[in-house]
Amino acid sequence: KWMAIPSSLLPSTNISVDNFRKVGRNIVFFLTHFHSDHYRGLDNSFDDGKTYTSEITKKLIQNKFKKIDPKLIIPLEIGSTHIITLTDEVTINVTFISSNHCPGSVMILFDGYFGKYFHTGDFRFDPKMDLHELSSRSINRLFIDVTFSDPFWSDFPSQEQSIRQIIQLIERRPKLPIFLECDMIGTEPILIAISEHFSSPIWVDSDRFNEMACMFRDPARWFTLDDTKTRIHACRTKTFSTLITATSKTNLNSQRQSKKLAEIKRNSDENSTKIQAVFIRPSTQWFGVHRIQRGHPTNYINKPCFSDGVWHVLYSVHSSHSEIVNFVEILKPQFVTPITEISPSLKLKFDKLISNNFPDFQIPEPVRILLTQFETTEKDEISATAESREKTRKNQEYFSEFISECGLDDADDMTRDTSDILTQTSAALFPPTQRCISIPRKRYRMRESIESSQEKDDVDADEKKLQDASIVCD
Repeated sequence: KWMAIPSSLLPSTNISVDNFRKVGRNIVFFLTHFHSDHYRGLDNSFDDGKTYTSEITKKLIQNKFKKIDPKLIIPLEIGSTHIITLTDEVTINVTFISSNHCPGSVMILFDGYFGKYFHTGDFRFDPKMDLHELSSRSINRLFIDVTFSDPFWSDFPSQEQSIRQIIQLIERRPKLPIFLECDMIGTEPILIAISEHFSSPIWVDSDRFNEMACMFRDPARWFTLDDTKTRIHACRTKTFSTLITATSKTNLNSQRQSKKLAEIKRNSDENSTKIQAVFIRPSTQWFGVHRIQRGHPTNYINKPCFSDGVWHVLYSVHSSHSEIVNFVEILKPQFVTPITEISPSLKLKFDKLISNNFPDFQIPEPVRILLTQFETTEKDEISATAESREKTRKNQEYFSEFISECGLDDADDMTRDTSDILTQTSAALFPPTQRCISIPRKRYRMRESIESSQEKDDVDADEKKLQDASIVCD
């Protein structure tokens, strides 16, 4: 399996993009957009350094992590070049460019002692993107999102094409309630286009409305919290799935119905015995999961796919295989580093560009010192993780033996936390003054020492004393 960037930092820098793993102080953080797989490690306790991002993404961060010091999240204007300090003596130029992925998402051009690094974050290539200036800047290394690099994803419909399909589905059903699975940041263009086309607000829940308020100055122009004012609803994935299941099984005369099911009932045909509604899921992954049954996604560039009560519309906020190739051909970088797993065919196509070798350049001494510290920290973390895993493995092995000796055979118990099981087992078998929890702890320590010390005879004697003890696991 070919791996992407092996470190949490951009090579030969103290810059971390979309990674908030703690490897030391004096790291300069950048966040390309507000999707959870990109802000891992960021939480309310974060105080490790400054994070540079877009204005919209800063608002989304503050909406979710209200205890983070606002001074640590610094918004940069998209399209402008900014001077960013890496250390007291080292600065670089940074330019944000819209990535067409979701509101507030950016690609980042870093220009410094290392040359020019260009990091796409997640992006959807658009021919209308103005890349002429970038292509003339001689990018030394391109860090690129290749989520859909497999030729199976050769082409996607434009987002405008996908939105037209959704609008047409709604137009054909003028009276039925509409439910869209649009809880991910990045589906807002769909909802806004629907709202404007039908001159109707879209219902969203309060959390989603708060997100909209971070992205748009007047979200009430398109969205509402009152589900009686519209027949079009943007649902969370869990709610969407629950409603699909409920409508497929629930009779209109059923006594127990949720508020949303009651609304569907009000809008259903009076002569129908089944609940009627339209469910629409804009997605890309679904077409990959069902590729065997549904065939190539290009079959659905101009039409939706109906399956199990849901209309699936091919909609992507990532670039297709062909769009990735076009993007790289336009930029003509010296080297390419994928930031997601790359397909073998695209790796072969970029073979001459993909390299972990970097051009020689002089690393400023303050940065070099920091990198040495980070390297030591990272090695210590790797070592500590390996040691922890080995201890866990030994503990699990011993615990399995302990459970067997105690005559316990509940397989479900084996999946729970070891210490909790030991405590509960002890409490169940013995009175408070005679906890057998002391036995496994003692025996576990002895078993560890047998492997690494010369005191085996003494340990065996202690083991026999324990076996002869009055506390017995019956």
